[in-house]
Amino acid sequence: MIFKFQTKTDPISATIIAFFQEQKPDRALLGVSKMNLISTHLKQKTFKAEAGEIVSTHLMDKARTQKILLFGLGKEEDWNEKQARNMGAKLVRAAKGLKEKEVTFILSEKIQSTLPPFIEGVILGNYDPVIYKTGEEKEKKEAAQIKTIHLLCSSWTKAQENAVQKAQLVAQTVNDLRNMVNAGPDKMGTESFADHAKEIAKENKYKFTEFNKRQLEKMGMGGILAVNRGSEEPARLLVLEHEPKLKEEPIVIIGKGIIFDTGGISLKPPSSLHEMHLDMAGAAVILGVFKLLKKLNIQKRIIGITPVTDNSIGNHSYRPSEIVTTYAGKTVEIMNTDAEGRMILCDALHYGITEYKPRYVIDLATLTGACMVALGFRTAGLFGNDQGLLDLIKSSAEKTDEPVCHLPITDADEKAMKGKLADLTNLAMDHGYAGASRAAAFLKNFVGNSKWAHIDIAGTAYSKDPKDYETPMATGFGLRLMIDVLEKL
Repeated sequence: MIFKFQTKTDPISATIIAFFQEQKPDRALLGVSKMNLISTHLKQKTFKAEAGEIVSTHLMDKARTQKILLFGLGKEEDWNEKQARNMGAKLVRAAKGLKEKEVTFILSEKIQSTLPPFIEGVILGNYDPVIYKTGEEKEKKEAAQIKTIHLLCSSWTKAQENAVQKAQLVAQTVNDLRNMVNAGPDKMGTESFADHAKEIAKENKYKFTEFNKRQLEKMGMGGILAVNRGSEEPARLLVLEHEPKLKEEPIVIIGKGIIFDTGGISLKPPSSLHEMHLDMAGAAVILGVFKLLKKLNIQKRIIGITPVTDNSIGNHSYRPSEIVTTYAGKTVEIMNTDAEGRMILCDALHYGITEYKPRYVIDLATLTGACMVALGFRTAGLFGNDQGLLDLIKSSAEKTDEPVCHLPITDADEKAMKGKLADLTNLAMDHGYAGASRAAAFLKNFVGNSKWAHIDIAGTAYSKDPKDYETPMATGFGLRLMIDVLEKL
C-alpha cells in the first residue's frame, strides 16, 4: 500500500470523508459539491457521523461518477490514539467495499494529531489472513485490495510524513508476522524459520549465529534437546546481534520458537491441535523486531535469541519422569511433556545471560493456557524482578494498545516448582492452579541477578476475540510493544 500526501482535492479517485459529530466540514478542503452533499445528508439526518457510521453515495461530474463514502468518527472529545487505531481499521475495511485500487481519505486536523496510530489501524485493518485461497474467491479478494491511498489535509509537515512512513513500516511488519504465525509447519518449519532469520540478518548486516543440533549437544543444551528428541527436524538456537561493536551492556530479547506443539507424550486434546503452529509466535516477534531495528535507526546493542524446534511424538520423545540436565546445570524432573516452552526458554535465558551479561533481558512466549484462562485474548501476562523495567513495559503497552497485566511470582509459586528427585520440576503437582505464575517461577531460576521481564502472550498472539484492527488467528501481538520498549530503554 502506497500513501501519497496531498493538499488539494483529487477529483478522480473514490473519496472517503471522515469527520466528527458537531464538526463543521472544511469547505476549502472539500470543495463545493462535496460540501453540499454532506450538508444535505446532515440536514436530512441520513448521516449523523456517529462512530463507525457509513453512508455510501456518489457525485456526478459531467460523464464521470465519483464514489463517495461518508464515515462517522463520533464525538471529537472521545478521540484518542486507541480510537484512532480502531477507526483507521474500520475506515479501510469500509473503503475496500468500494473495490477501487486508489482512494482518497479526507482527514481533519484532529486525525492529523494522531496520525501514527491511525495509519497503523489502516495497515492492520487492511490485512487479510486468507493467503492460500485460489480461484474465484482469491480473485474477489485481490479486487478489493487498495493499492494507493491519497491522504488529503490542509497542510503537511515533514515530521508528519515521517510519522506516517514509520507507522506504515511497523504495521506492515506486524502483518508479515501474522503471515508467519498463520503458516502451518509445512510452510514455516524449523529449517525455513532459520532461513528466514538468516535472510533478515543478511539484509540488515546483523551478526548471525546458528547453533545446530551437534553444537547444542556439545554445549549441553539439555532442555532444548529433550524437547527436540521426538522431532525429525533437528533443533536450532538462533542468535542475531544488532550493533555488536557498541561498548555497552546489551538488551537481550528471547522468543519461544516451538514450530508445532503436539504436547509430546502428554498429548494435547484434538480440538486445539490444529492451532498449535501458533507456538512460535514469540520467536516470530524477535524476527519482526530485527526487521525493524536498522530501518528505525534504534542505536542500541540488542541481542535476539530464538530456540527453535518442534515438540513432536516419536520413538525417542522425552517422557514424563525423565530427569533433564539443562544448560545451566540445573536438573529438571519432567512431569508433563506439554510444559515444553519453559524447557527451551531456560536454556536460551541462561545462554543469553552468561554470554552477553545484559542490562535487561525480556522474553516473549506463548507459554501457558492458564494465562489465557486468567486474562483472555486481549491482555498478556507480565512477570519479572525489576519494577522499573515492568513499569516501562506497562507504559509502552498502554501507548501501543498491546495490554499487559502484571501478575505475581510468589514464594509459594517458587516452592511449587521445586522437584522431588531433581532441582526443579517442569510442572507443579497441583498444576491446576496459578499455572502462569508457576511457569514464570520456573524461568526465574535461570535469570540470576539480571533485570528480567517475561511476557506470556498465549492468549494475545492468536486471538478468537480480535480487536477492530485485528482478525481471528495471528495478531502479531508484541512487536509494536517491543519496539516502543526498546526505543525507551
